Amino acid sequence: MNQTVTPDALARLSLSVHPLVFETGHADYPYSTLGTVFLVGYEGKIYAITTRHGLNPDNPSPICIYPSNTSLKLLPLDNVFYVSTADSQEHFVDLAIIEIAASAAQDIDLSQTTIINIERAVIPDWEFEVSDMDFFVIGYPSERSDIDYESEEINTEVAILFGTYAGDSDHAHLYRLQIKNAEDFKDFNGFSGSPVFMWYRTEGNLPIPILCGMALQGTVNSKLIHFLPIEIIIHALKIKRQKHE
Repeated sequence: MNQTVTPDALARLSLSVHPLVFETGHADYPYSTLGTVFLVGYEGKIYAITTRHGLNPDNPSPICIYPSNTSLKLLPLDNVFYVSTADSQEHFVDLAIIEIAASAAQDIDLSQTTIINIERAVIPDWEFEVSDMDFFVIGYPSERSDIDYESEEINTEVAILFGTYAGDSDHAHLYRLQIKNAEDFKDFNGFSGSPVFMWYRTEGNLPIPILCGMALQGTVNSKLIHFLPIEIIIHALKIKRQKHE
């Protein structure tokens, strides 16, 4: 573990990150899991953020998001916002936003869902503060996820990628992280949709986690993760609110 990032911070933030679980519609194997989703609060509403390619909204399967690892209830989901693959093939629109239905607030169990408050977790121009800062990605790698169909148990394990900022990606509007513990994984499958944080340290203040974006793709061989910056996610949230208000 990168010793500058505290275990308490990782444990707290991990509560807002979940595996992306799908209903398959098949009796013998009713569920599958691939990818990561995280929950954010923005202007009084809760949203699930993940990748468009992971959700496959042009031909979607029903998805299941549990508010915690111990909950048997599902968060009620509302309309999804994304840019259709027919309209754009660009990586920077590989984003899907699902609104958590307002009815969740009426359920005691569901109302305890842990979220990342965007207004508190984001700082303007974070990319100018990256020198000597540590970054980390919280997600659910496929190699540590398994579904036991006999016992009807979904077994997943959260994992952390630690890295440093590696500048602009070769894909437009994306950035890169150089991953320090890439050798701990066979591949990065499942990390798509994971939140990317910077461990922000300033003199005389306690370090805090800053949400910088969402992981889209990467390879263990390159030790690189390409991620979507938070500004694009916030812009998409604003568009979604305008469309559904």
